[in-house]
Amino acid sequence: MSAFSYCKELKVVELPDTVRVIDGYAFTDCINLKTVNLNNSIITINGNAFSGCKALELTSLPSNLITLGQGAFMSCGSGLQLTSIPAGIETLESWTFSNCPNVKISIFGSNNGENRLKTIGNNCFYNAGNGTFGPSVTDITFNSSIKNIGV
Repeated sequence: MSAFSYCKELKVVELPDTVRVIDGYAFTDCINLKTVNLNNSIITINGNAFSGCKALELTSLPSNLITLGQGAFMSCGSGLQLTSIPAGIETLESWTFSNCPNVKISIFGSNNGENRLKTIGNNCFYNAGNGTFGPSVTDITFNSSIKNIGV
């Protein structure tokens, strides 16, 4: 945990394909971190791993990702421009994308209806999508995999 927290000069992180888990607070408040290659071998991003990374630019998540921990991307800046959640994600814990102005998730899973998402935690998208990246989300459809919202 907290492996690189508050490394204010860190700008680029190259992760090898051997990394499967990014633990809690790993890059918290690395305010100049702009680029991270989140390869498809990553299955878990734990709580607050990238919270407060104001410069982080990211438009997609690893396709094999299963869990996004509490506050994983909380309070990231406008460069975090996500519109979809990969089909394999089972859990979005509380506060995952809160206060992320350009996160506007409208696709949960794949376009063919495949989806394993079971739980969306409390305040997961609190104050998300209030930025300038396209229109706000106005329509979300969940399939039968979803079991819990706001827990």
